[in-house]
Amino acid sequence: MTPTSNPTEIFLLEAEELLAQVEDIALEIQPGIDCAESVNRLFRVFHTIKGSGAMFGFSQVADFTHHVETVLDQVREGALSIDAGIINQILAARDHIAALLAAAQGGAPVSAQAGESIAAAFRALMPA
Repeated sequence: MTPTSNPTEIFLLEAEELLAQVEDIALEIQPGIDCAESVNRLFRVFHTIKGSGAMFGFSQVADFTHHVETVLDQVREGALSIDAGIINQILAARDHIAALLAAAQGGAPVSAQAGESIAAAFRALMPA
């Protein structure tokens, strides 16, 4: 894409960069090793995607991203330990957000069931 002054296009470019960061950060996390800074970085990235998505009218992205953010907040608070399952869910969420953004730009539609399945998996991780 070429540089633009259209705020929505700027958001989409930023989101693409943020989603690349999600993958990089998630893949550097080693379960069982102190990863607090990486988890904080992931939280900030998802928080930015959620907030900017809501601001630019991408409500599906914002609503979905809230589930990821909630689980990461629980990890940050020590109520959950990050493991391979959470990392896999984070990567699945990253892919789903990318698909939602692509669909919003005229790409293939995204199954609501796919997003709900990932969101349900995040909800299942929450402590009782």
